[in-house]
Amino acid sequence: MTLLPIVGRELRAAARRTSTYWTRLIVALVAVLLGASIFIVDLGASPQEIGQFIFRGLAGLLLLYCLVQGRRASADCLSEEKREGTLGLLFLTDLKGYDVVLGKLAATSVGGFYGLMTVFPVLAMTLLLGGISSGEFWRMVLVLVNTFLFSLAIGVMSSALSRDYRRAMAANFFLLLCLAAAPPACASVIAACRPSNQFPPALLYSCPVYTFFTAFDILYLSRRVDFWWSLGLTHALVWLLVGLASRVVPHTWQDRPSKAGRNLWREFWQWLSLGRKSKQAEYRRRLLNINAYYWLAGRARLKPVHVWVFLGCIALWWVIGWLAAGALWMDESVPVTTALLLNTTLKMWVVIEAGQRLAEDQHAGALELLLSTPLSVTDILRGQWLALRRQFLNPLLAVLALELVLAILMWRRSSDGRIATFFAAGMLMLVADVFALGWVAMRAALTARNPNRATIAAVVRILVAPWVAASLVWALVNAWFVLTSDNAWNPSWKVGLGLWFGCGLAADVIFGLLAWWQLRSRFRQYALRRYAPAPTRFSRWFHRRRPVAARMASGQRVFGRGPKRPWWRRKAVVAASVLVLAGVGMGWSQWRSRPVYSPVVTVSLATSNTPIWISAWGQTLMMVLPDGSLWRWGQIWPVDERRFVAPERIGTNDGWVKVSFSANRCTALRRDGSLWEGKQINLGIDEPLTPVATGHEWLDVAGYGVATYGIRRDGTLWVWNEAAATRYALKGGPSVLAPPGSNSVQAASTAPIAPASSSIKASTRAGDGSIGRMTQVGTNRNWAALKGSGANCVLALQTDGTLWAWGFLRPAWSPQGMIWFTNALTPVQLCSNTNWVTISSMFGGLSVWNRSGELWDPFVQPPHAEASVASVGRLILANASPSRVAMAYCGLSEWFQVRTNGTLWRKSDASAPWSGAPEGAWRQVGARTDWVFVWGGAGVAIGQTADGTLWTWGADLTRQASPDLSTRLQIARARLAGIFGTGSRAGLGLGGFKAPVFVRDPRPFMKLELVPPGN
Repeated sequence: MTLLPIVGRELRAAARRTSTYWTRLIVALVAVLLGASIFIVDLGASPQEIGQFIFRGLAGLLLLYCLVQGRRASADCLSEEKREGTLGLLFLTDLKGYDVVLGKLAATSVGGFYGLMTVFPVLAMTLLLGGISSGEFWRMVLVLVNTFLFSLAIGVMSSALSRDYRRAMAANFFLLLCLAAAPPACASVIAACRPSNQFPPALLYSCPVYTFFTAFDILYLSRRVDFWWSLGLTHALVWLLVGLASRVVPHTWQDRPSKAGRNLWREFWQWLSLGRKSKQAEYRRRLLNINAYYWLAGRARLKPVHVWVFLGCIALWWVIGWLAAGALWMDESVPVTTALLLNTTLKMWVVIEAGQRLAEDQHAGALELLLSTPLSVTDILRGQWLALRRQFLNPLLAVLALELVLAILMWRRSSDGRIATFFAAGMLMLVADVFALGWVAMRAALTARNPNRATIAAVVRILVAPWVAASLVWALVNAWFVLTSDNAWNPSWKVGLGLWFGCGLAADVIFGLLAWWQLRSRFRQYALRRYAPAPTRFSRWFHRRRPVAARMASGQRVFGRGPKRPWWRRKAVVAASVLVLAGVGMGWSQWRSRPVYSPVVTVSLATSNTPIWISAWGQTLMMVLPDGSLWRWGQIWPVDERRFVAPERIGTNDGWVKVSFSANRCTALRRDGSLWEGKQINLGIDEPLTPVATGHEWLDVAGYGVATYGIRRDGTLWVWNEAAATRYALKGGPSVLAPPGSNSVQAASTAPIAPASSSIKASTRAGDGSIGRMTQVGTNRNWAALKGSGANCVLALQTDGTLWAWGFLRPAWSPQGMIWFTNALTPVQLCSNTNWVTISSMFGGLSVWNRSGELWDPFVQPPHAEASVASVGRLILANASPSRVAMAYCGLSEWFQVRTNGTLWRKSDASAPWSGAPEGAWRQVGARTDWVFVWGGAGVAIGQTADGTLWTWGADLTRQASPDLSTRLQIARARLAGIFGTGSRAGLGLGGFKAPVFVRDPRPFMKLELVPPGN
């Protein structure tokens, strides 16, 4: 005799089903996608942390899969055989109860079990990332397999006790609560009564969730015994439930006549659903007068009471918690949890009830009998909605009223109204989801194999798909930002709420309207599909029109309205739809990205209308107008989010000449030679410029790193904040200090770093000041001008026309790339030329002009005091003037020049690595012939015309800077190479360059008007 013959037969049948293989593939693919999503979202973490995130995330989802899939697969395996009358045929043979039970378990669980097994290799890949031990992995495998068997045993036991599908599902859920939830609930009550608030571990052993958490290393080390006891107990429950089902099923398959006292349990359940028999006839007569199908779908008179009982339990829980916790019960988490519980339960309840009646009638063959009566499709749909309205309308209104009260309370307690907004969105989604779930569940019930599948289909479309879509969008955008910039995507809560609400509402509209249209127009076709099976989606998409007989033989759809269009027309429609959506999206994005500029700022001047000084720091532009007033424009860089979209004046003082920035301070120079200081990030807002008591002997000032440099009128060079600079240098950063008395031409490679104490000389200033000790750099008295370049270096001129520099001497942007040459601790001469006149700050670094009208980049090769500039530098422009040349970022790096005839010209710069294009020829910009001067820095260009109008183009300082597309792709390529081990992680630093949003054509932003004195 064959051992377990039904098991063998079911396994052979499962091996021939294509769904067995598709289930494995789909589950494995979903696991891979989920793991990849977690990997992308957590790219900024270490490999060990990413491995833990993926392992715990997939393990948690698998636990939920085991608890749901096992019970769903086996909940109706025996009760279905009872209803169809085939279970008794099995017992006419010599089969035993365990043969039937184990055979049904094998038939219903093989697909789900194979799906579980396919995820284990994906779960094991986290061992390669680290952070997960092999013992933790194998314990989790044991827990998941055991949980799946536990869920199967619960399902088969409830199916052995029931005949009706709904009662089998109810018994299934009730049995799970009794075994897995009731003991932990008792443990919670006991812990609350104990002074130590400790849970008795023995009451937690039957809960698979407890076994799941204790399998992790962090808890397993301290609760090893509890883990194995919990695992053993749940496994023992599996065999106990299977044994009881094998014992019960041979005695529950017969249809026995009702006898008093023998069917009390069945009568009790009928009383809970139908109520007293004395009121049933009158109640059904009233329903029949309204709608015949309403009489059929709403015959269970006490269904609304069940919903009210649930709401009463929630209210009781709320009152008990409020009395026990007091004011703490009104914390944000409790109302949010209550709303989530109410909304989710009502949605799931609606979807179950909406498709239950139609699915049962379709499966029993009663639906085609109804369609043969004068009852119309509209009457059927109306009767189903009347039944749903009677059961859920009043409880739904009560839930909405309760959530409205909670939203008002949360709005009063919070400052930003975030929780109240979430409550409002949840209430709207509750109403929309209920309507959509009703239509989709009724549509799915007409073609699903059983009510369970109809419910799952509706839940996936309306409740699961929006979350998947929102999560996918969030993950993709976050991955793009993580791979192509310095930070992850960190939008406000409004973006997340809008994304979830938009996806949910779109799913309701799309699937709800589609189901409504299909039910109204094709109800009879779907109801009779069992007699004329529909073709698969693949065949519907690709097949051409064939004769009716051939289509019926192949199972294709017979019903239709006229000739079917060729397949290429469908393709064309889909392609056109995609193009239209893409065009709408691009148009909307372009419309959203349009800049909104402030009106032109008008400034009245008494004398000249030509600016005398302009400079930039980060994304902040500083201007000193001819009247000596100081103006700023752009963002407070780098840590403040405030932004000036129009130029604003700083203070009311005038007489300013120049403002220089260091890492955290700004130092201003006035015409009288005095110095003023203030915090760089709060200049003109939180802290005004204040005078520094150092006299009126200053000629020039510049900042670099954490130090500030100044030239006195006697030609000496001084530095202050030198203590911080020395500490910075001792840590390996750029140092700009020279030992007292050292020769200013000392080589950078041999210059020692002097301690702060030995580099301090007596200061000539009076008062306390705020700029720290001043120290003279070298002994030279022929310094003429200097300019700093952020964290790079300082470039200086001496009166003899020589060029000097100190700091990180490197090229600004050379064709060879960014090359660090040396860290000059003292001023070093760059070349032997002695005809230098002016220092300029171009987009990318410092450059210098000579008397011949040539602009040079002096940092292409290492400095050499005896070599010409052609050996160490690069000629940028010739036959030009400093006041008529600028550089700006207009999608790529471009040069601009004002010629002698007043026209403005542009050409691309091929030496800049971000330009992405070869050097172009000069092209005229516009048709104006009254350009006076042009200036460039920080990627922005400013020009002035003869009428006193200031124009700007290039980087738009009024909008947030971000890497452009080509830079993002370079960063993504470097980071992916570093992640997968094919490149160096040094490439991750490419995210430092932020390409600003740019304006290509000049636009006016300021107007300088000459006003005669006395007007």
